[in-house]
Amino acid sequence: MAYNGESDLVNALGRGFVTAAFDDNGDGVADPAPMQAALDFGDAQVNSYLEKLYPMNAWPLASVPIVVKQAALEFSIAFAMRRRPEISQALGQDWKPYFDAATELMKRFVENRQELPNTSGEPVNTRTRVSTMSAEEEATGPMFIHGIGDFSR
Repeated sequence: MAYNGESDLVNALGRGFVTAAFDDNGDGVADPAPMQAALDFGDAQVNSYLEKLYPMNAWPLASVPIVVKQAALEFSIAFAMRRRPEISQALGQDWKPYFDAATELMKRFVENRQELPNTSGEPVNTRTRVSTMSAEEEATGPMFIHGIGDFSR
């Protein structure tokens, strides 16, 4: 599933940058193949994180959250800027902050520091229950001791 298209890159970078970054034959028009490579890179990066959150039978997600699209776009922007560093440098831009921002966002989802908005896929980690109590405590519950709020283990 493609998260973004040409119009998303143009909205983010401007037509001039997109043309300069992807016009390989010098005709003044962005070529579709290198632009698609940038979009595919963004999708692949995002999917590599989402695969840790959703089982493969949940793909493609019925509705893609905006934050996922934005992360894929950030990865695609990094690809475009890295592809033509002379243009990025002339504009005072660097590809790394875009790549790092998208990577950090996707890591927050994988590490459960931020939740993805609801999608049709059920997250992989919802079926596991983590407990620090022993089996006996699970059955009887923690014991309140001495009325001071201490719990036995």
